[in-house]
Amino acid sequence: MEVLRGVDFQDFKRILRKSWSKETTSDPKRWSEDNPAWGQCAVTSVLAQDVFGEEIVWAEVALPNGEKISHYFNSGGNFDEDFSKEQFPKGTKIPVGVSKTKEFNSTREYVLSYEPTRIRYNLLKSNFKEKMDIWRGYMNHAWNLAEKVSPCKKMKFGAVLVLDNEIISEGVNHFPHKGLQKYCEPTCIREGVPSGTKGELYPEVHAEADAITKARKKGYNDLSGALLYVAGKFPDGKRLIKDNPGFYCTSCAVRIASEKDIQNIVIPSLQGEVQLSLEEIIKSSFDVALEKRNAY
Repeated sequence: MEVLRGVDFQDFKRILRKSWSKETTSDPKRWSEDNPAWGQCAVTSVLAQDVFGEEIVWAEVALPNGEKISHYFNSGGNFDEDFSKEQFPKGTKIPVGVSKTKEFNSTREYVLSYEPTRIRYNLLKSNFKEKMDIWRGYMNHAWNLAEKVSPCKKMKFGAVLVLDNEIISEGVNHFPHKGLQKYCEPTCIREGVPSGTKGELYPEVHAEADAITKARKKGYNDLSGALLYVAGKFPDGKRLIKDNPGFYCTSCAVRIASEKDIQNIVIPSLQGEVQLSLEEIIKSSFDVALEKRNAY
């Protein structure tokens, strides 16, 4: 796995400030638009761990007025960063952070053991994904294809095949024959079927295969070095941005592997634009099919 364009600290802070809200704070009564970081430390530290991977630690903070507040932030081998520190006034004393696990395996598990915190974290993560604006033109193009061209009722996908920094073909998921239409419209036969499972119930040509087939028809016999950008949209229009980078379609994994000279795809994730190797594509897709990991 290689991050082609990742979320850096400045990106994270900028997007984070737009993602905090009264609904994501632990203290709605004291939260305000003038201090959007207030009460956001626990959920922010978990989200930061999703993006950067550093550990979550805890400390009891002393405000200038003597008030003591429980506070979470990130610390690890690569950085010590407190992304919600701005909530505190000048003169606040923040000790060195320590693990707070109690009977759990990690501080993260402990923090998310509280249902209200889990709800706030999932909302913050959803807000963050919607406000991410770091994508390249190719990824945005794939999303536009998904939204405007794909007829799929469950999940719209677009794919863009890029060779030598030029788009050579495009694809979307669609039914290729009128005999398959009844399995796609008015309701998709895969409604209620977990993504990446029951591969025999795919009535559509997938975006990845569509793009590859079109490139071959155009006469591109050598796709060595080509990158396949793949992006999905939910029925409500929200973009599919994966929590953990991976691929979840075994049929597409097999098709890409059969091409031999296509070795990588690029997908959107919380970490940014991630390039997955053929080996990672195969392993993650079959792990999803075998229910060893989640699709998203």
